[in-house]
Amino acid sequence: MQQARNADMWLVDMGVKPHFLIHDRDRKFPNEFRTFWKMEGVRCILIPLRSPKANAFAEAWIESHKRECLNFFMCFNIDQLDYIKTTWVTYYNMLRPHRRVGMTNEEAKLTCEIRGAKTGKIKGQILTAEKINSHNTFDKPEVVKPADFKGFDKTKEGFKATIL
Repeated sequence: MQQARNADMWLVDMGVKPHFLIHDRDRKFPNEFRTFWKMEGVRCILIPLRSPKANAFAEAWIESHKRECLNFFMCFNIDQLDYIKTTWVTYYNMLRPHRRVGMTNEEAKLTCEIRGAKTGKIKGQILTAEKINSHNTFDKPEVVKPADFKGFDKTKEGFKATIL
């Protein structure tokens, strides 16, 4: 219940008014949980029993977010995490190469600004390949190879990384 209250306070702070809460029938969502959200004016919708595809979109989105974004960043505070998440969601919904036909490289650019980080010399590597679906094999071990990443720029508040 405390997590529901914390989530509600966070939503109020963010200026978000939820209308629906979709969840499964796990025991971690007791009747008090649904009662709390009902008092807040939120309609709780339970996904159907024995229907794994009903929650498939949410599960796939969370897995993509972890695999494509969160696994590549180290956050030092909640503001950095929120910024990274917001930037990635914009990229996911609007700029992903396989989401739109005829998209240019300039439109596919992903920029992430990390604020509050003290920076010295920044260097890194990025994996590069001719095609987005390329992979290394024993026969061709150099299809995907690391290259020096030079997309870092220092800013007044931290640094910015740009990926094309």
